[in-house]
Amino acid sequence: MLIYAYIQTRPQYLPVTALLSYKGENFYLETAVSQDQLTRGLKFRSRLESNHGMLFKLGRLYTHVPFWMFQTHIPLQIVFLKDNLVTTVISHAVPCANPCPIYYGQQANQVIELPINTVNFRVGDRLDLKPYPG
Repeated sequence: MLIYAYIQTRPQYLPVTALLSYKGENFYLETAVSQDQLTRGLKFRSRLESNHGMLFKLGRLYTHVPFWMFQTHIPLQIVFLKDNLVTTVISHAVPCANPCPIYYGQQANQVIELPINTVNFRVGDRLDLKPYPG
């Protein structure tokens, strides 16, 4: 049981499989697809390079999409997307103790998390997401 508890608190590192190009900058995104990957996200990470992040592929379109920072140690920017179109931007999602605030996106079938203060995304921006490498 102790080994299981240890594994549950380890950060996940997924392969970089997506490239986000935005206003001349490139961001390399790990992609979370499975329920376990989506749930773990960037939890327990102590750092994230400024041009790296995570793409969450939700599988279908959701409305009033909840994300929170429980057990996440890095301040993040959370960008909710509907088919690569920005629907909601949370610019300053910060680490928290329990209870944590829940951040909601208006609509999303994808969500991107990047380090805080990385880019000034705006609602309505169309993002260029491509498979990586490629």
